[in-house]
Amino acid sequence: MKELDNAYATGRISKPVVTYDECVALPYFSAVIKEVLRFDPSVPTNYPRLASKGGYHLNGLYVPEGTVVCSNSWVINRNKDFYGEDAEVFNPERWLVSEERSRIMENHSFTWGHGAIVCIGKNIALMEVHKAICQVCISIFGEQLLEDFMQETWAGLIIHSFSYILHRSLSISSNTESE
Repeated sequence: MKELDNAYATGRISKPVVTYDECVALPYFSAVIKEVLRFDPSVPTNYPRLASKGGYHLNGLYVPEGTVVCSNSWVINRNKDFYGEDAEVFNPERWLVSEERSRIMENHSFTWGHGAIVCIGKNIALMEVHKAICQVCISIFGEQLLEDFMQETWAGLIIHSFSYILHRSLSISSNTESE
């Protein structure tokens, strides 16, 4: 990726360890991470709820009281109203069209939950993912980064694997503490 190559070669990235601020200052790099998290959220179904007393109507359907209702981040993150007609295509450039569009997409992303119920570890996880992926790219490829790396499934695989390991280790440590 030329952007990361350039930042590394010109000293805009610290050596030997990159900072979070340096990573998010790379627009295309950040767009790739946002797109991977949108396209392949690590937790597809978020926050089950029970329908309230008396039930309710949702999009013309009646949901009886006590019914478990969940949202699916995979489906929400592919909503063409927010992400465009190519919502089912991996396209990091969608995040670079304009700040306003990027803000709208971020506001409608369900990767981390939504509203009052957002993953408490979101900010730490985003920092870790940005820094880890940037550091891995530099460590593996050095100054010879391949532009196609971030456009291939390897980026998604690394981010998805990293987030799985992080979630798994957090759930193991929290289960161990409660025993």
